[in-house]
Amino acid sequence: MSALAAVLRDVPIFDGLGDAVLERLASRCVPRAVGAGFMLFRAGERCTGLYVVLEGRVRIYRTSPDGREQTLAVEGPGRPVAELPLFDGGPYPATAVTTAPSRLMFLPRGEFEHAFRT
Repeated sequence: MSALAAVLRDVPIFDGLGDAVLERLASRCVPRAVGAGFMLFRAGERCTGLYVVLEGRVRIYRTSPDGREQTLAVEGPGRPVAELPLFDGGPYPATAVTTAPSRLMFLPRGEFEHAFRT
């Protein structure tokens, strides 16, 4: 099994998928290396896919109308970011930004949907 497929196997939403499906999903993932302060997405934007943190940290937060930020989670290696809108088709419910130099893998939403339809 490839290293990326092994990472996906440990993500709860992929629990129960066979090796062949995990390998296909892993082959569709796009690696991304970004610095601290990189905005993955903003609340309200259309969901384009799922991120999985390989190295680094991602802070997920909401901003109130008066500008105050509330941190909802800080995700580290092996953790998915944005799994809810992947399933429900809605926009990203919060904003996500890296807090350290990070390596991520990005699974486009269309690839995810195709895998689960087939």
